Amino acid sequence: VTITGTLSPTFSTDLTANWKTYTNIKYLFSVKYPNDWSILESKPEYVRFFKGTYKATEPIPETYISFLLKEKGDISLASWLLAQGLLPTVGNLQGNIQKEELSVGGISGVKITTPINGGQATIYLPIGKNILQISSVFMGESQTDYNSLVKIFDQILSTFKFIDQNNNSVTKTQLQGFV
Repeated sequence: VTITGTLSPTFSTDLTANWKTYTNIKYLFSVKYPNDWSILESKPEYVRFFKGTYKATEPIPETYISFLLKEKGDISLASWLLAQGLLPTVGNLQGNIQKEELSVGGISGVKITTPINGGQATIYLPIGKNILQISSVFMGESQTDYNSLVKIFDQILSTFKFIDQNNNSVTKTQLQGFV
Protein backbone atom coordinates (compact mmCIF):
# COMPACT_ATOMS: atom_id res chain seq x y z
CA VAL A 1 0.00 0.00 0.00
CA THR A 2 1.39 3.37 -0.96
CA ILE A 3 0.10 6.53 0.63
CA THR A 4 0.80 9.75 -1.18
CA GLY A 5 0.05 13.26 -0.09
CA THR A 6 1.59 16.23 1.55
CA LEU A 7 1.73 16.93 5.23
CA SER A 8 1.26 20.52 6.24
CA PRO A 9 2.51 21.65 9.62
CA THR A 10 -0.04 23.15 11.96
CA PHE A 11 0.97 26.21 13.88
CA SER A 12 -0.63 27.30 17.09
CA THR A 13 -0.12 30.97 17.78
CA ASP A 14 -0.28 32.21 21.36
CA LEU A 15 -1.88 35.63 20.91
CA THR A 16 -0.87 36.57 24.46
CA ALA A 17 2.83 35.67 24.10
CA ASN A 18 4.00 39.27 23.73
CA TRP A 19 1.50 40.89 26.09
CA LYS A 20 2.54 42.77 29.23
CA THR A 21 2.39 40.92 32.56
CA TYR A 22 0.84 42.32 35.73
CA THR A 23 2.00 40.69 38.97
CA ASN A 24 0.26 41.20 42.31
CA ILE A 25 2.93 40.46 44.93
CA LYS A 26 0.57 40.86 47.91
CA TYR A 27 -2.07 38.39 46.67
CA LEU A 28 0.31 36.25 44.63
CA PHE A 29 -1.14 36.14 41.14
CA SER A 30 -0.11 37.27 37.69
CA VAL A 31 -2.02 37.89 34.49
CA LYS A 32 -1.12 39.07 31.01
CA TYR A 33 -2.92 41.93 29.29
CA PRO A 34 -2.71 43.54 25.81
CA ASN A 35 0.14 45.94 25.12
CA ASP A 36 -2.26 48.71 24.10
CA TRP A 37 -4.14 48.56 27.43
CA SER A 38 -3.49 50.60 30.60
CA ILE A 39 -3.60 49.57 34.23
CA LEU A 40 -4.79 51.28 37.42
CA GLU A 41 -3.95 49.67 40.75
CA SER A 42 -5.71 51.78 43.37
CA LYS A 43 -4.66 49.25 46.03
CA PRO A 44 -3.36 45.65 45.89
CA GLU A 45 -6.92 44.37 46.45
CA TYR A 46 -8.25 46.20 43.37
CA VAL A 47 -6.73 46.53 39.91
CA ARG A 48 -8.37 47.58 36.63
CA PHE A 49 -7.24 47.10 33.04
CA PHE A 50 -8.43 49.57 30.40
CA LYS A 51 -8.49 49.47 26.62
CA GLY A 52 -6.21 52.27 25.38
CA THR A 53 -4.25 54.80 27.39
CA TYR A 54 -5.44 55.93 30.81
CA LYS A 55 -4.22 59.10 32.50
CA ALA A 56 -4.91 59.79 36.17
CA THR A 57 -6.20 63.28 35.28
CA GLU A 58 -9.03 61.78 33.17
CA PRO A 59 -12.27 60.14 34.33
CA ILE A 60 -11.98 56.38 34.76
CA PRO A 61 -13.14 54.68 31.53
CA GLU A 62 -16.42 52.74 31.62
CA THR A 63 -14.92 49.78 29.75
CA TYR A 64 -12.54 47.72 31.86
CA ILE A 65 -11.61 44.36 33.32
CA SER A 66 -11.06 44.31 37.06
CA PHE A 67 -9.63 42.02 39.74
CA LEU A 68 -10.97 42.66 43.25
CA LEU A 69 -10.23 40.65 46.39
CA LYS A 70 -13.05 40.54 48.98
CA GLU A 71 -13.31 38.83 52.34
CA LYS A 72 -15.87 36.01 52.60
CA GLY A 73 -14.97 34.44 55.93
CA ASP A 74 -15.54 30.74 56.58
CA ILE A 75 -18.71 30.33 54.48
CA SER A 76 -18.87 28.50 51.16
CA LEU A 77 -18.78 30.30 47.81
CA ALA A 78 -22.44 29.41 47.18
CA SER A 79 -23.51 30.79 50.58
CA TRP A 80 -21.49 33.96 50.02
CA LEU A 81 -22.99 34.50 46.55
CA LEU A 82 -26.50 33.97 47.92
CA ALA A 83 -25.88 36.37 50.82
CA GLN A 84 -24.66 39.00 48.32
CA GLY A 85 -27.82 38.53 46.21
CA LEU A 86 -25.75 37.32 43.25
CA LEU A 87 -27.49 34.02 42.57
CA PRO A 88 -30.81 33.76 40.74
CA THR A 89 -33.60 33.36 43.27
CA VAL A 90 -37.34 33.85 43.11
CA GLY A 91 -37.93 37.55 42.54
CA ASN A 92 -34.37 38.44 41.50
CA LEU A 93 -34.02 38.47 37.70
CA GLN A 94 -34.38 34.63 37.66
CA GLY A 95 -33.94 33.72 34.00
CA ASN A 96 -31.86 36.80 33.18
CA ILE A 97 -28.84 35.68 35.21
CA GLN A 98 -26.70 32.87 33.85
CA LYS A 99 -24.52 30.87 36.22
CA GLU A 100 -21.68 28.68 34.96
CA GLU A 101 -19.07 26.70 36.88
CA LEU A 102 -15.50 27.08 35.63
CA SER A 103 -11.85 26.92 36.64
CA VAL A 104 -9.36 29.78 36.48
CA GLY A 105 -5.75 29.32 37.48
CA GLY A 106 -6.60 25.85 38.80
CA ILE A 107 -9.29 27.16 41.18
CA SER A 108 -12.93 26.17 40.68
CA GLY A 109 -15.35 29.04 40.76
CA VAL A 110 -18.53 30.49 39.33
CA LYS A 111 -19.12 32.83 36.40
CA ILE A 112 -22.27 34.91 36.56
CA THR A 113 -23.44 36.78 33.46
CA THR A 114 -26.17 39.40 33.66
CA PRO A 115 -27.92 41.27 30.85
CA ILE A 116 -26.55 44.58 32.16
CA ASN A 117 -24.75 46.56 29.42
CA GLY A 118 -25.17 43.80 26.87
CA GLY A 119 -23.89 41.03 29.13
CA GLN A 120 -21.60 41.81 32.04
CA ALA A 121 -19.62 38.80 33.30
CA THR A 122 -18.14 38.36 36.76
CA ILE A 123 -16.12 35.38 37.95
CA TYR A 124 -15.92 34.50 41.64
CA LEU A 125 -13.04 32.33 42.86
CA PRO A 126 -12.86 31.20 46.51
CA ILE A 127 -9.33 31.49 47.89
CA GLY A 128 -9.14 30.58 51.56
CA LYS A 129 -11.30 33.12 53.42
CA ASN A 130 -11.36 35.45 50.41
CA ILE A 131 -13.14 35.78 47.07
CA LEU A 132 -11.29 36.92 43.97
CA GLN A 133 -13.85 38.74 41.83
CA ILE A 134 -12.84 39.13 38.17
CA SER A 135 -15.25 41.38 36.24
CA SER A 136 -15.71 42.54 32.68
CA VAL A 137 -17.50 45.85 32.29
CA PHE A 138 -17.99 46.92 28.67
CA MET A 139 -20.34 49.90 28.74
CA GLY A 140 -21.33 51.78 25.60
CA GLU A 141 -19.51 49.47 23.19
CA SER A 142 -20.78 48.51 19.74
CA GLN A 143 -21.69 44.84 19.26
CA THR A 144 -18.47 44.30 17.25
CA ASP A 145 -16.31 45.92 19.93
CA TYR A 146 -18.21 44.06 22.66
CA ASN A 147 -17.54 40.69 20.98
CA SER A 148 -13.85 41.60 20.57
CA LEU A 149 -13.62 42.59 24.26
CA VAL A 150 -15.22 39.32 25.36
CA LYS A 151 -12.49 37.45 23.44
CA ILE A 152 -9.81 39.59 25.11
CA PHE A 153 -11.38 38.91 28.52
CA ASP A 154 -11.19 35.16 27.84
CA GLN A 155 -7.58 35.49 26.66
CA ILE A 156 -6.63 37.44 29.79
CA LEU A 157 -8.27 34.76 31.95
CA SER A 158 -6.31 32.05 30.10
CA THR A 159 -3.06 33.67 31.29
CA PHE A 160 -4.11 34.01 34.94
CA LYS A 161 -1.98 32.06 37.40
CA PHE A 162 -1.23 32.01 41.07
CA ILE A 163 2.42 32.45 42.02
CA ASP A 164 4.67 32.19 45.06
CA GLN A 165 6.94 34.95 46.42
CA ASN A 166 9.56 34.03 43.79
CA ASN A 167 7.08 34.41 40.89
CA ASN A 168 6.83 30.64 40.33
CA SER A 169 3.47 29.04 39.52
CA VAL A 170 1.83 27.28 42.46
CA THR A 171 -0.73 24.50 42.78
CA LYS A 172 -4.16 24.83 44.39
CA THR A 173 -2.88 23.00 47.50
CA GLN A 174 0.13 25.32 47.85
CA LEU A 175 -2.08 28.36 47.34
CA GLN A 176 -4.26 27.71 50.40
CA GLY A 177 -1.29 28.57 52.63
CA PHE A 178 -0.57 31.87 50.88
CA VAL A 179 -3.87 33.74 50.79
